[in-house]
Amino acid sequence: MKNSEKILEISRKELWYDGVLGEDFDIEINNQMGCGEALEGVAVGADMYHVKKVRAFIGPYCNAELDAVAKMATFWNIPIVGYMASSNTFADKSIYKTLARVSLGTTNSLAEAVAAILSHYGWTRVGIATSTGLIAYERMQGFEETFHKRSIKINKKVSSISNGILYASVENEYAERSASSPTKSAVMFDENSDANSMAQTGLLNELSNNARVIICIFSSTREMSKEFMKAVYTAKMNTHDYVYILPWLQVMFSMY
Repeated sequence: MKNSEKILEISRKELWYDGVLGEDFDIEINNQMGCGEALEGVAVGADMYHVKKVRAFIGPYCNAELDAVAKMATFWNIPIVGYMASSNTFADKSIYKTLARVSLGTTNSLAEAVAAILSHYGWTRVGIATSTGLIAYERMQGFEETFHKRSIKINKKVSSISNGILYASVENEYAERSASSPTKSAVMFDENSDANSMAQTGLLNELSNNARVIICIFSSTREMSKEFMKAVYTAKMNTHDYVYILPWLQVMFSMY
């Protein structure tokens, strides 16, 4: 991460200023790069532990390397803090026993928040717009697991084309999903779809007929959300009849 050493030093000084660190307790920070193409962060973690005698980790920031290093930290029984990785997988404390995450945007926490909103308002006509890509897939897994726990039934609408929408409705019991049925597979927008291609599929009309509350779960959150909302505007689905929930979006688009 760019300027990581400066950031860590600023953080250390603030801890001193706040009285967390002092003459009787101080920390030494070792910083090395990770999250590259060859999973070098895993080797860096092993080197830090065995050679430099590091006994607590912050990061790596990417999902793939945090997965490996967090498992090693569990084996070594030392704490590790994840500050960026958001995959719902890391919520399993039977595997990642010494991992703590401080990111506000973890998949499971956002899914819990969305599920609470749906239950609180009693919204029953809910749709999920998603896309292709590994990130969207991991996020959908997290939402499905949380919705299952919260008794939110997932109905997957099947389409004969490659793009599509995933539908959901809130009910008292979770419907059992048949793993043997190919018609149960989710359909979704292509990861590189723009507003025009989304509008031309006709799937927004299907979404309008089946849902009034739409949750957006995309791999490329900012760009895909922007294109989706443009398509929604074109389809005249930007009225007070609809609610759009964008869990990961941190930038407000005032034009919508």
